[in-house]
Amino acid sequence: MTDVNAEIAKKSIECFGTIIIRLPAVSQNVSDQLKNFLSLRINYVTNATLQVLKDVFRKHPTYVEPFLLFLNRGCLDQISDNFGKAAFIWIVG
Repeated sequence: MTDVNAEIAKKSIECFGTIIIRLPAVSQNVSDQLKNFLSLRINYVTNATLQVLKDVFRKHPTYVEPFLLFLNRGCLDQISDNFGKAAFIWIVG
């Protein structure tokens, strides 16, 4: 995810979202990886992860609680685009 090409990183994160939505049996492993993405503190990674989490939480609302610790003020400071801000507001909202 720390690749120079932000588009590849975004597509990779979207794939993690697709996996967690379609295969709930592996949700713990994928959730851990999404938490790692949030802790990287890279703007485009945080934005893409929040957009994916919004879709995941819409489908599986019980997955929200483990992420609440990661969605803090530091995460808010890393959001740089409007879609990421909208996803953050929807999640905490």
